[in-house]
Amino acid sequence: MYIKCKAFFLLWMGAAVLSVVQAQTVSLELRPGFYLQAAYDQPQHNDKRVAVLVQHGFLTTNQFHTIRSIVQAINDLGLSALSPNMSYGISERRDSLKCDSLHTHTLEDNRMEINAWVDWLVAQGYEHIVLLGHSSGSQDLLFSQATEPHSAVALLIVTSVFYFNGEGVGAKASDWSRARHMMLTGSPRPASFSLLFCQDNFYATPQSLLSYSQLTRQQNLANFAYIAVPVHAIMGTSDEILQNVGVDWLDDLVRVGVEMHLIDGANHFFSSLHEFDLQERLLTILTAFNAERN
Repeated sequence: MYIKCKAFFLLWMGAAVLSVVQAQTVSLELRPGFYLQAAYDQPQHNDKRVAVLVQHGFLTTNQFHTIRSIVQAINDLGLSALSPNMSYGISERRDSLKCDSLHTHTLEDNRMEINAWVDWLVAQGYEHIVLLGHSSGSQDLLFSQATEPHSAVALLIVTSVFYFNGEGVGAKASDWSRARHMMLTGSPRPASFSLLFCQDNFYATPQSLLSYSQLTRQQNLANFAYIAVPVHAIMGTSDEILQNVGVDWLDDLVRVGVEMHLIDGANHFFSSLHEFDLQERLLTILTAFNAERN
């Protein structure tokens, strides 16, 4: 696999450690002429035992404010962070996608890209990879480890994690049925559906929509129970989706072995002062994990 780097450098001083960080944009050629892109933030003093792959939420990018806050917390600890942009079928995608853009990407495409980036980190010399996702990015990482686990992955951290298919998450049972009917009748043309925050304007092929339908509440819980690595979840008690699906979702996560970290009053994006609460929880989890590697 051919790797091409496009580098620019940014020097800043971390709050928790006085560590110079080199920020780069790296590109990875997934297939001839098609490139994936990621931000690679690497502290100057880095022993390369541990790196963290940070996955953004649905249709956004690695520049989303929650992702940048997470990356800062990782760098403050002296660890490297790689935050890819899911391509969503666009070579070197840099910008967020609108709901009414044409969507042909699938959950399996996301898994392939995640594993390609884990391979890239291993090729850089990292021994232990932590997967850390926000929102639907958490589901992408969970699915990848439950279905095609990578031997280098040692820990999964999910934030604001729920499911794609079910009550209270913005999906419609009628859309799943309509997409299946379109596939069965040989008319897989793009159409407008509802998915997460895209209400009646997720313009996608039925194949794209249906790939996400497999991640029901019960399937995600089964995936959590199945994967072999430890899992931590950071959730906000004022998450709007949590209010819709019910707080028993938190009990379900704990029941299948997820170690729960609650941030009182935080919303889905850990906005405002709760950004620092998120960073604090991440530092606690990653410090303990890193100490085990020493």
